[in-house]
Amino acid sequence: MFLSYTSDDSRIAFSASNVTRVSFVGARAVFSDVLFNEGQGYNNTNGYFMAPSDGLYSFNVHLCVVSDGGVYAELVTTAPSNDSVGGERDATVFGSTVFQETSYSSCTSFQGLTPLAKGNSVYVKMPDTIEHLIQVSDYYRCQFTGMRV
Repeated sequence: MFLSYTSDDSRIAFSASNVTRVSFVGARAVFSDVLFNEGQGYNNTNGYFMAPSDGLYSFNVHLCVVSDGGVYAELVTTAPSNDSVGGERDATVFGSTVFQETSYSSCTSFQGLTPLAKGNSVYVKMPDTIEHLIQVSDYYRCQFTGMRV
């Protein structure tokens, strides 16, 4: 039996793949290929997920690296800045991984769970490691997913 699926305003979830670049303003990874984006919270041009409503959110990051490659990545929340300049500030690192592969191409995953207020953002911070990533192949796929739980 298949469950029927209908979109409504209470569902917030996204899935994006293919790290096309890392913005070195905060070393933010940008996953360009959006598979779905219920609630329109994920922005594939800047790599941010912005919470459309208050709630508890779960995120997962799956990264694949070439042999003799490695990756360091974090899940980071941001909140609007209260200073006169505007912008935002890093609030919390709530998930991370360090992974080094020596013999074969391989993958690692990590996750994090965090409360977010409407307007708070989450991104994948990945300084200096994009050249080691396998973007898309039949067997490997870098992916960033999240949902309100």
